Amino acid sequence: MSTGLAVAGMRRAHCADAAVEGQASTKCLTLAWVIAIATSMPWSGPAAAEGGAAALLKFSLLALAALLAYAGRKRTAWPRSVKALLVYCAIAAAGGLLGPDFDVSFVRSARFSGLLVVSAWVIAGMDSRRLLVIYARVGTVFVGVSLLAMLLGVNPLRSGRLYGFLPPTHPNNVGAIAGLALITLFVPWARGDKLARWQGVSLLLLTAGVIVSGSRTSILATAFGLCVALVQRSTRGRGVPVLYCCVLLITLNSLLGNPLHSLYIRESARGTEFVDITFTGRSERWETAIEVERTVPQTLFGKGMAVKSVPSPHAFTAAEPLDGSWVSAFVQAGLLGFAALLVGFVLFLTAGRGKLRRLRDPVLLGVVGFVVPHSIFESSLNDVSVVLPALVALGATRPSTRADDALAPSVPRLA
Repeated sequence: MSTGLAVAGMRRAHCADAAVEGQASTKCLTLAWVIAIATSMPWSGPAAAEGGAAALLKFSLLALAALLAYAGRKRTAWPRSVKALLVYCAIAAAGGLLGPDFDVSFVRSARFSGLLVVSAWVIAGMDSRRLLVIYARVGTVFVGVSLLAMLLGVNPLRSGRLYGFLPPTHPNNVGAIAGLALITLFVPWARGDKLARWQGVSLLLLTAGVIVSGSRTSILATAFGLCVALVQRSTRGRGVPVLYCCVLLITLNSLLGNPLHSLYIRESARGTEFVDITFTGRSERWETAIEVERTVPQTLFGKGMAVKSVPSPHAFTAAEPLDGSWVSAFVQAGLLGFAALLVGFVLFLTAGRGKLRRLRDPVLLGVVGFVVPHSIFESSLNDVSVVLPALVALGATRPSTRADDALAPSVPRLA
């Protein structure tokens, strides 16, 4: 009898130790994920130039995230999707030897690889829905701080657009993280779930962040992601007006330009102002990028991640930034890198099993609906960006379950 009691006591102690160890592991992975998201934001301004103090700070934070993720990791094989993106990064690094500014290209490639390594350890121990909830909370804090700084006058609007405050970043990045976070929180509510106390405020902040950012790509990608996620029978009526507003927004943007057209005012090098209601400027840059002369090795391996501009087809400026993930991938990593990026993207969507099982989850489906159009018009997958962690979250090795969804709101509060 005493032996049985002793064995039972040992089992309870073992279970308690395992529970404590699991909680510590979850905390390490959560903190590593938060740091990874923060360092994925491209910082803007003179102090954020690659190779400067900001780059060193990013590397230090990413190293800390790697230590935390390594401490909390689970011993599982890395997903093939992450391996494919690491191959893309290696090809882009080799292409850097063939292009200008090899040092900058090497820095970008190293950060890209570091973010993927951290993410590979994190997604092995946490499910996709929980990772996206953490992403939404980080986005809420970031957008909320930027909006508050704007109201206090320390983060003034430039050309009518909201810039990130801490860290300083371009409005397109503000719109991207706000749009993805908005989909993550809004879709469960539209399907009938009750909002947590922090989520109602978050939805208001994130909606304001998407609009005031003035990012056409993020606005359209958010609307498209919501449409894709909510076209299901289980929207319980709440999704109908949302779908109507999204379709109306897409139509207005496509035919007339954004009704808040003051957000789209651009100042050209000639000192004039114009409203760009289409994406023709980017499509012209894509054509120019494809037609740029390159050697056979550059066609295969690209010119490195430092290449972010192409000769302009217009007479009033010599070069323009190159946007568009897939076109940029071809310029930076060539045909081989482009193929590796495409394979990795497909593997993320299919979880490497050949079936879109994870996309049965409406939240994950909405995120995919955002990432696909956003990757066409922005460099969101082929370089370090705030969209990349959301894509990596889709590759979590643990599928979401009802138990996981119930645990998702219990992650450490960030706001």
